[in-house]
Amino acid sequence: MVDKQSQPLGGICVMHYRVAHFLSNDWKKFIGLPYLLYYHIFRHITGFDVHEAAEIGDYFCPWHCFGIAINPNVKIGHHFTIGQNTTIGQKNGFSPVIGNNVTVSAGSNVIGKIVIGDNVIVGIGSVVVKDVPTNCIVAGNPAKIIRYV
Repeated sequence: MVDKQSQPLGGICVMHYRVAHFLSNDWKKFIGLPYLLYYHIFRHITGFDVHEAAEIGDYFCPWHCFGIAINPNVKIGHHFTIGQNTTIGQKNGFSPVIGNNVTVSAGSNVIGKIVIGDNVIVGIGSVVVKDVPTNCIVAGNPAKIIRYV
């Protein structure tokens, strides 16, 4: 069940990310400079630290906007859901690649040169540092496969 009070703020956060992502490409950087400055301030006030260079597919759904950090080099597919206090970051200069229909639950960390397949659920408080195959549920520190779906 999704908390209905978090949906409006989640929509606002995603809208700001989408506009900043659009304006940060190529020649639009010059037009969008005031907005990009505003977005950096917005990111740090709300704790929704999703870099405008991150590539995130359609239907990006943060459960809550607080404490979310996504690295600029991350590539994320469509239908991505993320919980609060979650980090998707780099290790030794390499960032994760995340497939379609993935849910990263609250308090989780996805770090390094890893690939997460399609239709994956990452459990609450998990630390993912190795590749995750398609159609499974992982949890723990370090994350291990609990079940295939």
